[in-house]
Amino acid sequence: MNLVLLSLLPFVVLTYLLLVKKVNAGLTMLAVYLLTAALLFFFWDAAPELLIAASLNGLVIGTELFLIIIGVLLLFFLLKHNGRLDDLQQFFMDYSDDTRIHIILIGWFFVSFLEGVAGFGTPAAIAAPLLVVLGVRPLIAVILTLMADSAAVAFGAFGTTMVVGIASAAPEADLAAVSATAGIVTAFVSVFIPLAMLYVHSRLAEIPLTRNYILFALASGAAFAVPFMLTAIFLGPELPSVAGAVAGLILIMLLLRLGLFFGNPKKLPPVKPVVGALFPYALVVALLFASRANLLGFGDLLRSAGTTLIFTEEITHTLSAFTPGVLILIAFGVAYAMQPNRASFEAFGKAVPALLVLLPTLAFAQLIITSSLTDEPGIPELVASLFAGTGYLYLLFATVIGAFGTFIAGSATVSNLMLGAVQASAAGVNELPDTLILALQAAGAAAGNMIAIHNIVAVLAVVHLQEGLPVIIKNNFLVVGGFVLFTALAAAVYLLL
Repeated sequence: MNLVLLSLLPFVVLTYLLLVKKVNAGLTMLAVYLLTAALLFFFWDAAPELLIAASLNGLVIGTELFLIIIGVLLLFFLLKHNGRLDDLQQFFMDYSDDTRIHIILIGWFFVSFLEGVAGFGTPAAIAAPLLVVLGVRPLIAVILTLMADSAAVAFGAFGTTMVVGIASAAPEADLAAVSATAGIVTAFVSVFIPLAMLYVHSRLAEIPLTRNYILFALASGAAFAVPFMLTAIFLGPELPSVAGAVAGLILIMLLLRLGLFFGNPKKLPPVKPVVGALFPYALVVALLFASRANLLGFGDLLRSAGTTLIFTEEITHTLSAFTPGVLILIAFGVAYAMQPNRASFEAFGKAVPALLVLLPTLAFAQLIITSSLTDEPGIPELVASLFAGTGYLYLLFATVIGAFGTFIAGSATVSNLMLGAVQASAAGVNELPDTLILALQAAGAAAGNMIAIHNIVAVLAVVHLQEGLPVIIKNNFLVVGGFVLFTALAAAVYLLL
C-alpha cells in the first residue's frame, strides 16, 4: 500500500473528527494516536517495544508540560482570588475614559501579558468582558481580543509553545535559533496588529480613525515588537511575550503621560496595587532570567538536579529542574505562603482537561517522530515529500500549515507538536533552514489562534453572546491571512539578508 497516502491518514482523520464530526479533542487525539500506532505496527513493521517506548516518552513530556500548565494556572487563580486581578482592571479604568486607548492598553498589551504568563484561553476571556464594561460592544470586544491574542502566542505561557511544542516535535533543532528567528519574523507583523485592531473597531463601531490614533497604534505595536524580538534573540523562548507586553505598556503610558499623540497628559493612578498584583510574575521572570543567564551557577544547579530516562537505545529523555514548570511552581509557593487561598482547586479543575488532550497528542507526536526509526521512510519525510520542489513558496506553506494546525486543534502548542516534525522534514526537501521553517510553524500557529473555534466559543460565553461565530471567523480570517502573508514575506527578506 502507498505509504505516502497512509502517512496522511492520521492528519485527515484528525481534521475530520474535529471539524466535521465535532468530536471531543481528547477523544479525537486518543483515536488518532491509536490509529497511528496501528499503522506503524502493520505497515511500517515497527516493533511493539519501539511503539511503547515512544508512547512513554510522550507521556513523560506531557507530565513536564503539566507542570507548566498547572503552575501558570495556579498563579493566575491566586491573582484572581486575592482580588489582584480586580486591582489591575481598576487601574486601567482609572487611567483613561477613551475607549480606543482602552483597546490598546487592555486589548493589546494586557492580552499579550496574560498570554505570556497564563495562556491556555485565559487572555481573551479576561480582557473581552473588561472592554465591554468600558464601553466596547460585546461582539467587537470578542473580535479585538482574539486579534490581539496572536503574536504573543508564538511563545505562549513562559515559552510553552517552544520548549514543549517545537522542542518535542523537532528535538534535533536548535531551539535558541528557532526562538530568535520566530521573534524576528513575528515582531515584524506585530507592529501592525494594534493598527488592525483600531481599524476593525472604527469600521464596526463606525468611528473615524484619525491620524493621531494611527500613530498611537503603530507606536504601540513597535513598543511591543522591539523588546519582544530582543528578548527572543538574547534570552530565549520563555520571556519574549512578557517582556514585550510589560516594557511596551510602560513606554506607551510614559508617552501618554508626556502628552504625546493626544496632547492631554495622562496622570497615573496609584501603582502600589499593580505592583502587588505583579509580584508573583516578577518572581517567575527573575528565576527564569537567573537560570537562563546562569547567574551564580543557578542554571547549572538546576540542570544537575535531574536524571535521564532510557526507554530504548534511540529514545531517551532528560528530566531536570531546569524546566520552566519547576520555577513557576517555586514562585507560586512563595506567593501562596504570603497570601493563601483556594486557587489550587480551580487551577487543577482547568488543568486536568488540558492534560487529557495533551497526553495523547504528545504520544501521537512521538509516534510520528519514531516512525523515522523503522526500516521504511518516516511519516514526516513522506508528508514532506509532497512539498518537494516548492522552494521559497514553502515559506508561505509553512506558515499556513501552522495556522491550520491551531485552527483545528485550538492550541498553538498542539499545532507545533503535531506538525513540527513534518515542517523540519519539509525544510530539508526544499533546502531551506529548518530553524526558519520551524519559526514559521510557530508564527503561523500563533496566527491561527485568532480563529481557533473553542477560543471563540469560550469568549462568546463570557460576554453572554449566543451568536457571532460566523462574523468573528469572517473578520479574523482576513486578519490571519494578512498575518500569514506578511510573516512569509518577512521570512523571505530574512533569508535573503
